[in-house]
Amino acid sequence: MVGEAVAFLKFEGVPVDVYYASIRTWWGLVQMRTGSAAFNARLATYAINLGMRYHADGNGVTKNGVRIDDGMSETSIFKALGLIDVPPELRD
Repeated sequence: MVGEAVAFLKFEGVPVDVYYASIRTWWGLVQMRTGSAAFNARLATYAINLGMRYHADGNGVTKNGVRIDDGMSETSIFKALGLIDVPPELRD
């Protein structure tokens, strides 16, 4: 399946997700894809509890439909959620 932002493919029988990053989505995708699924689910739940949304498509953190992280780093995503930056190796 191929869409505007991602393609779900198989290469030699192995599932591969290919994300089409832009300047706007790059850091959101980096942050989302370097944490465990459980860690990212906790971030998404935390954002919802704050009245925000944490986007899996790389579009960062929004509140009332407006992006509130600056889109320029992973740190800005954590900052938008009021959290300290968590290094990838500790995202479990």
